[in-house]
Amino acid sequence: MGNFLLDARGLVAVLDWELAHLGDPMEDIAWLCTRAWRFGGTGEVGGFASRADFYRAYGDVDPGRVHFWEVLSALKWGVICQLQSFVAPAR
Repeated sequence: MGNFLLDARGLVAVLDWELAHLGDPMEDIAWLCTRAWRFGGTGEVGGFASRADFYRAYGDVDPGRVHFWEVLSALKWGVICQLQSFVAPAR
């Protein structure tokens, strides 16, 4: 995992500027839960945590909305991969 901001206290922020926009916070949680971001890890959240533990630590999470956004996140990642496959390599 990348895009972490740490200080002496530990983790203080998770940054992801590439797809930054205003929207439902559950979309951000869903993006982190998308299978593509597990990198071989066993945790459901980014490969490092269970949903129950992450949701409890995060606070106010609506699992139904997360599921909705997670389905769309999988579709979005598929479209991104498809588009990347058509980009000509740099010469």
